[in-house]
Amino acid sequence: MSVMRGPLRGLPLADRAVFVVVGALVVIASLASRPEGSATGRGLDVIAVALLAAGVGFAALAARAAAMGALGTLVVIMVWYGLGYRSGLINLPFLIAFYLLGATGDRVRQLAVGGLAVALSLIGMLAAGNESASSAAAAIGWILAAILFGQVTHDRRALIAELEDRAARAEADRDREAERRVAESRLAIARDVHDVLAHTVSLMTVQAGVAQDALEHGRDGADKALQTIRSAGRDALGEIRALVSMLREGSASPDNAPVCTTETAC
Repeated sequence: MSVMRGPLRGLPLADRAVFVVVGALVVIASLASRPEGSATGRGLDVIAVALLAAGVGFAALAARAAAMGALGTLVVIMVWYGLGYRSGLINLPFLIAFYLLGATGDRVRQLAVGGLAVALSLIGMLAAGNESASSAAAAIGWILAAILFGQVTHDRRALIAELEDRAARAEADRDREAERRVAESRLAIARDVHDVLAHTVSLMTVQAGVAQDALEHGRDGADKALQTIRSAGRDALGEIRALVSMLREGSASPDNAPVCTTETAC
């Protein structure tokens, strides 16, 4: 059995307004036509109040179990008119239950319960023998309108949910893409730092060896080797500072990475 949890919760404001207006019109029409105690039907009594309470109870049940609630209101309304009551107050919980049936989106149960309601309405009117064809058509129209209104509400909510899901997936995709780009940028910067340090340390090691050899054998060139080491260290420090500055400013594009100089042999 299809279960609806809070079918009115996602109802748009415009639909809620229509729902309230229709309910008010049903109540006003029922009170304006066929006054209590008239010759055309029984007045409201204890049994009528009990039937109204049962109808409201089944309409509330339809919020959880739509088909069962709709069938319950159908039985109540058949008993209501079968006992001779002519007030239309019973129509309100009946229409609410069938709206909730439509809001489930379950076409099989809608056809089954709705078809049963239409058939029993026609049979009841024919058995009473005092209802016109227009009254029968109006009763059937109200049943179908309640189900269709609920189905439209269900379809609208399903569409909104699908659009929200698509938006959430698109946002997640954007987040993943942003994370991927950040990871790529970090990897590029790590490679740059590695290249700067590796080439600079290699150059400094070679030049330190040259300086040591020159000092041990009394050759010229120690000063030049030491100057090269100093220059390479200064250049490496400047490039690492530039990389750190890019990270602080949030610009981690590999295109903005510093280019190694010829002095650092990168």
